[in-house]
Amino acid sequence: MFRPTFAGLVLITLFTHHLYAQHRDSPTNMQTLPTLSQEEEPSGFHFEAVLDFYTCDIWNGMVGYDHPIFQPTFATFYDSVEYGEFLLGVAPLYQIGTPRDKRNGGLSELDVLAAWNCDVGPFNCELGYTYYWYPSAQDDAMHEGYVTVKYDNPIIVPSLTTFYDFNQTESTYFQGALCRDFKITEALTFTTELFVGAGTSPFNRTYFDVEREFLMTEATAKFSAQYDITESIFIGAAIAYTTFIDRSIHDSAFANEEYATLNTVWGSVSTGVRF
Repeated sequence: MFRPTFAGLVLITLFTHHLYAQHRDSPTNMQTLPTLSQEEEPSGFHFEAVLDFYTCDIWNGMVGYDHPIFQPTFATFYDSVEYGEFLLGVAPLYQIGTPRDKRNGGLSELDVLAAWNCDVGPFNCELGYTYYWYPSAQDDAMHEGYVTVKYDNPIIVPSLTTFYDFNQTESTYFQGALCRDFKITEALTFTTELFVGAGTSPFNRTYFDVEREFLMTEATAKFSAQYDITESIFIGAAIAYTTFIDRSIHDSAFANEEYATLNTVWGSVSTGVRF
């Protein structure tokens, strides 16, 4: 059985922060680096593309690939103004192989997302669906839906995202986040984020070999920066620390696996264009 990497999360957070790539550990709605505000954006279509390099592939605290990866993301937005904004995007994920591990390298995953985003009173809501396709296991594609609710305010922005895996584990995963932007200059913005994940019984049993109905899984603290070179082009960088929370994960069979990493420092650099 395969699991999605954070490529899907990159797309999931496009609406809230328009294309600053992220993964579920730096999550969700997700991802906090500013572009034009909804009030400033014209109605109709616009397009965004981002190129991201990450130090590793990490998903819900689990390191799926401990070498750098490259992830371009392309998305088309349609702002209907009255009925919210619609998104269609794609994010291929490429592993950067090493001479010592010739089995890795090349396209490992392709994620396709459709989503709808709108404001409901003081809340921003998003409903989306992600299709995860794996070239090495084409019959093992994953279908996942999600709902995000975010409360915008000038102090700190809380959000909660619920993910549901329809066909592989039929499990639910939750991710809460707190985000705060610090605008240093007109072009430079620093962002701090804290993410906490939790899974239901099928999720915990499948990924961690832990029999718990509800389990607080991992936490991530992330610091990032974005610099707008022009109104259309930006660059960014981030560093984060991810760790598993519950002691039962540390004591599980998962923790004894060769690939298991219970504490991870990871980072990324990005550049993007919007038009």
